[in-house]
Amino acid sequence: MVVTIESGLTTFSREPIAGKFGFKGAYMSEIYQALCYLQSGEVSSLGLGTQNALWSDSRVFAERKETVSNLAMIMVTDYAVEMLKGKPLTRPDLIIDENFIRQVHEYTEDVLGRDVRLTFSLNSLVAPDNALWGLYRQVNGFKNLGEMIPDYAKPGLTERAEQVAVIPLMSYTKTEKDIKEALDQGYMIMKLKIGHPTKHEPGSEEDREQMLGSDMNRLKILHNCAKDRRTDFTEQGWVPYYLDANGRYGTSEDDAQYLHRLLDYADKIGALERIMILEEPFDEGNKIDYHQFSERGIKIAADESAHSVKDVITQIEKGARLIALKPIAKTLSETFRMILEVNEYNKEVGGDEKVYCFCADLTVIPELVQLNMAIAARLPKLPGMKVAAFEKNGHQHYKNWRKLRMETPYREKPWAEPVNGVFNLDEFWYETDGGIWTPTEKYLGQVKGLTAA
Repeated sequence: MVVTIESGLTTFSREPIAGKFGFKGAYMSEIYQALCYLQSGEVSSLGLGTQNALWSDSRVFAERKETVSNLAMIMVTDYAVEMLKGKPLTRPDLIIDENFIRQVHEYTEDVLGRDVRLTFSLNSLVAPDNALWGLYRQVNGFKNLGEMIPDYAKPGLTERAEQVAVIPLMSYTKTEKDIKEALDQGYMIMKLKIGHPTKHEPGSEEDREQMLGSDMNRLKILHNCAKDRRTDFTEQGWVPYYLDANGRYGTSEDDAQYLHRLLDYADKIGALERIMILEEPFDEGNKIDYHQFSERGIKIAADESAHSVKDVITQIEKGARLIALKPIAKTLSETFRMILEVNEYNKEVGGDEKVYCFCADLTVIPELVQLNMAIAARLPKLPGMKVAAFEKNGHQHYKNWRKLRMETPYREKPWAEPVNGVFNLDEFWYETDGGIWTPTEKYLGQVKGLTAA
């Protein structure tokens, strides 16, 4: 018997941010959570998706402003749900395929009346994709994600970490006091947003110079706070740094000089060897050869520029040696395909040419933290790390984080929150994927109210 997706609906919830959240040279004040509800006979599934228009396409965010950009993403999500109605329920990555994504992206560009980065559409597809995987799990009697991983992705997800270290985020508004508090709480990998905004025309010489000066100062503050801290999580025993520029360092080889100057400064203060990840320093579409940074011991990571499998190949060829996976931002389905591509590349190379994957955050809600960790815990460890690691920063930015966490089904479990900067996972966590398939009553009640109306 062919099982079809009979019905579906989309709604959303808005979560305020504590203060302002700054990156990509701009600030946001709230985060939309997309809710997608799919049904097939007596079986139903609720999929959640944190949406971020600023991260997805900062040009759209700047032109339409925050609320309109967020609502545009919800419109795309709803369009995707309408497309799913009546489709046979096969494995979700076979439904959310290249053709499906292309159709959704065409709609995105029609709605916005301009070219849009593919991440905007992929981010809009996270909730429908999660709802599909939940429906697929129930209809086929799977217990957890481990049983649903497509065969082609399994070679890249063979680990079973007992500990996963958390990488907190130090955004533009975070101070020296915030950095010290995070270190005191046991967090021993620090992510710093660079590419600081200025009042000058983006990309101008004045903008670049002021940005560079601010970034040097912030790196100095981070290093002064962390340089004498010791940790058992890394082979060197020191706290590694993860710098994320979100494309603010330009597009040309001339622009690359500014990044080299930042690295020269890092070398001068003794911070260069601490830089474990340097993510998206240049804007998408740049022609810069990343191998010049590998020669300095710096591993460039692709995030926004790695929309799809094709982009992963392009970024690796340019010299990226890290790929930021975001099942919580680019869909679980596309994440599996990216893992396949990295595996295929690594079969042919070794040593310093090997490419590693890691999971970065999108400031997601607690339920989606567990989804991100379900991939992170199965990935090979990053070079220099003794434990698995992934980024989590929702606790730093959501105004109501504690309330959100206390509404989750497994809030009392020992792995519901990190201890001294580490999630400690057990067999029950692997059996349940941290509760990602158990709908939170708050969100379930919201969609049930719509179906009853």
